[in-house]
Amino acid sequence: MFDFMRRSSEPGLDPYLPIVGSDGDSYVVDRVALFDKTKLRLILTPEETQLYNIVAFQFNKSGVSMELDGKRLVMFNTLVKVKRSIDVGAEPVVNLRVRLRGLVEESPERIMNGQLVHMERRLGESVSEQIRAMLVKVRDAGVDPFGFGLSYMAKRFGRADDWKRWKEAYPNVRYRVKTDVVFTSTGQTR
Repeated sequence: MFDFMRRSSEPGLDPYLPIVGSDGDSYVVDRVALFDKTKLRLILTPEETQLYNIVAFQFNKSGVSMELDGKRLVMFNTLVKVKRSIDVGAEPVVNLRVRLRGLVEESPERIMNGQLVHMERRLGESVSEQIRAMLVKVRDAGVDPFGFGLSYMAKRFGRADDWKRWKEAYPNVRYRVKTDVVFTSTGQTR
């Protein structure tokens, strides 16, 4: 709760709350509510919440997936690393470098036939697009739970006019996302 209160007053960092539901026998936390400083602005889907947790908290024990030739490729993440930076030109650009390592849980048969590097690259491209779409949706809702504004002000010394510039620029901020994927196991026996 302390983090929610701090985020409610900190310029450049907006609050969030996990949404707790029930599936009958247990509790499920698979969505997140995003707030501006005064009210609820957006509830992310379970898929977007997974991506949010990867970007915001480098959350291991999550999953990513993509459609491939009519079938799903699903990877369980065992290691997540995210590096972020902001180019502070006339139009700020948020750069994210995401590194995922994990186990393939579901895949087309041909993944074992010399296609690993190709599949890793395609999954990385797909995850980059999914993350970029989630970031744009969050930005368009007018919230910044990732603290990009805080990072921007840290690079610009945090003066009042820097905050004003960020608030004007944030609705048009661009995202550059690069995701590197490494399969540690395909889950198949040879």
